Amino acid sequence: MTITDYISRAARQLEGAGLEDPRREARMLLFEGAGLTLAEQYAHPGQELSDGLEEQLLAALERRSAREPLSSIFASAFFCGHRFVLNADCLAPRPETELLVETALELLKSRLPLQPRSKSGPESKAESSSASRPESSSEKNSASSSELSSASSSEAKPRLELAELCCGSAAPGLSLLWELEQRQKGVASLFLGDLSGGAIYAAMKNAAALGLEKSCRFALCDLFPPEKEETLFDLILVNPPYIPRAEISYLMPEVRDYEPHLALDGGEEGLDFYRRLAASAALYLKEDGWLLMEHGAAQEDAIREIFADWPQGRGSAVISRRDAAGHDRVLAFQVPGRKDNGLG
Repeated sequence: MTITDYISRAARQLEGAGLEDPRREARMLLFEGAGLTLAEQYAHPGQELSDGLEEQLLAALERRSAREPLSSIFASAFFCGHRFVLNADCLAPRPETELLVETALELLKSRLPLQPRSKSGPESKAESSSASRPESSSEKNSASSSELSSASSSEAKPRLELAELCCGSAAPGLSLLWELEQRQKGVASLFLGDLSGGAIYAAMKNAAALGLEKSCRFALCDLFPPEKEETLFDLILVNPPYIPRAEISYLMPEVRDYEPHLALDGGEEGLDFYRRLAASAALYLKEDGWLLMEHGAAQEDAIREIFADWPQGRGSAVISRRDAAGHDRVLAFQVPGRKDNGLG
C-alpha cells in the first residue's frame, strides 16, 4: 500500500464515519502514525508503506472511524509547538487554549529582563490600560542573538513564581515556563497541581521531556495548593472544568466518550470552579499578582458577576481576551498593589 492508497482508503472510510474533513484526517493519521509530514506526503505519494506500518495505520484508522480522537489513539498532542504526552486522566489541549500562554506572557512582560516585541492579534478588550498581544512563537524564536545575550547578562531580577491549577498534562503551564526560559534561564518556578494522580504523572513526564523538571513542583490537590505550599504566586493559570453537567452528553463523541469527565464537568451551570477561585485565589497571589482563566464562549458575563467583589471588595484590574474565532475565551483579575499593573 502506498501513501496515496492509504489516504484514499482512509478518506472514504472516515467520510462514512461522519468526519467533516476526511482527507485531512487521513493525512493526520499518516503524520501521527508514521511521522510523515505533509510535505513528505505530497512529495512522495507513491512511497510504499511497510507491512508492519500498514497494519498499525489501518488499526489507527479503525479507531478514528469509531470517533476516537487522535490525541487518544496516539496518547499525545501538539500545543504551542511542543508534543505533550497524554493519558486517560488528561484533557487534550486545544488550540484556543494557547491564548492563555500568550496572555500570561503579556501580563508578565514588565517583570522580564527582555521585553518581547508586540504584535497585533485577534480582537482583545482591556479595562486597565491598552495592551498589545505578544508576538507569536516563531517571532520569539527569531529574536537576535544580541537580544538574548543582553537578557542573560542583564541585572538579576526576582524569580517569578507561577502556578497552574487543574493542570492535567500541564501543556499551558509548561509552555509558558519554556518561553520564559528562552528569555532568561532560571527566571521562573512553576507549581503544578491536579486532583488526578494520572494527570500529575503526565505533567511530570512532560516537564522532563522539555528539560524543565528542576523548575517545577508537583502536588495532588483539589484545585488549590496544599497547606505545605506556602508560596505566593505572581500568576496563577487555570483552565478549569467549565462544561455545564447536563451538556456533556450532547458533546461530540470525541469529547464525550474519550475525554475525562473530571476535566469537563463544571457543575450545574459550568461555574462551580470559578466560584471557588473567586472565594480563595487571592490568598495565593502576591500584590499585583494575576489570576488568569480560560472559560466557555458564553460565560464571561456570569464570571464577571461572580468576581464583582474580588478580592475583598477592592478594585482590581481586569482584562479579557477573545480567541481567533472571536469568542470570549480568557479573563484575568489582578490583586491590587502598586500602580504598575503589568500591562504597560
